[in-house]
Amino acid sequence: MTADSTSSRAGHVAALFLAVAALALQARAAPLTPRRIVTLAPACAEIVAALGLEGAIVGVTDYTDWPARVKTLPNVGSYVKINVEAVLALRPDLVVATYDGNPAAAVHRLEHAGIRVVTLNLHGVAEIEQSILSLGAATGRTAAAKKTVGEMRRVTSCVAARTRGVPHPRVLFAYQLEPVISAGQGTFTNELLALAGANSITADVAQSYPRLGRETVVARAPEVLIVATMTSAEELRLLQKALAKWPPIPAVRNHRVYPIDSTNVDRPSQRVVLGLHLLARTIHPALFAHGECAAALP
Repeated sequence: MTADSTSSRAGHVAALFLAVAALALQARAAPLTPRRIVTLAPACAEIVAALGLEGAIVGVTDYTDWPARVKTLPNVGSYVKINVEAVLALRPDLVVATYDGNPAAAVHRLEHAGIRVVTLNLHGVAEIEQSILSLGAATGRTAAAKKTVGEMRRVTSCVAARTRGVPHPRVLFAYQLEPVISAGQGTFTNELLALAGANSITADVAQSYPRLGRETVVARAPEVLIVATMTSAEELRLLQKALAKWPPIPAVRNHRVYPIDSTNVDRPSQRVVLGLHLLARTIHPALFAHGECAAALP
């Protein structure tokens, strides 16, 4: 064997070794698609489903009701009080948590038990989008994440453009009326109101979820009152009873009081754009009378 052939064979061996090493490195770096996922907040389950991983969810927290299948899954507590033992019993290979509400101690216990945890920042619309992209990258669902975020951005831009040049009425968004609890600075609900073409009367309130006295509401004179409900007959009856006690603020006097389904305005997932579109067409019905800016999301 000549020196040249020996050198050539050594070169081929070295190249093969490098190729195998590169493939091994890629395999280690590639995100593993989880097969058993526990979500620690309703919004986390909704985001997981958007990535096409609905079928992998095996455990959820209280009030998780979308997609419909998750309502039948084992419950691991409320998002603010996680039953760590119940989570571990489900043998998840991924837990999806949120910084907004999940107890850090419970998340740390899961991590110390060897469970892979991805914690999402769901504080505002931009953070929701980034969290979807991050989770997509961590689960091998990058394409689905980009598609979902792209649709969110399309709807947000469309709504903001249509409401930009029109008067923005003073709006009170109330989670409940007795007492009045609203959304203050830094909440994504207040962010949605601004995008939907509203001047929220609580936009300057530092507290995230302030309680408002009747005097404050009268003084700020909202022109539109939006009340988040689950639209049950009993809730609507109580709403009418509460409104009968109110003084004639502009919203009541002009019959601009709207109960809306709270689901998509109080859960920070990709479905907030459904809530944004609902708020926009409630506040500016003429601008969205024909389904303009509607989201192509389930």
